[in-house]
Amino acid sequence: MLFLLFGPGLAIAVLLQIRDPFQQLALAPATSLALDTIVAVTLLHIQIYSYELAFAITAVALVLGVLRGLRAPLAESRSRRANA
Repeated sequence: MLFLLFGPGLAIAVLLQIRDPFQQLALAPATSLALDTIVAVTLLHIQIYSYELAFAITAVALVLGVLRGLRAPLAESRSRRANA
């Protein structure tokens, strides 16, 4: 349950490059619930809803968001080393 409440929102905070932990914690539940709602309503609309599928889609979105958020700092650190 806590994963669905905080996980996707924290991934979005990483994508938005929000550094302040209080802002991340304020943003996490709202964006997580919004993403969970979008996934659930979409699955209901196309009439293939299952909670396992909804959880899997949310988990994949979380992993992709974190990987994309981590890619930018890695590229930045590589460019610093190349310029040094």
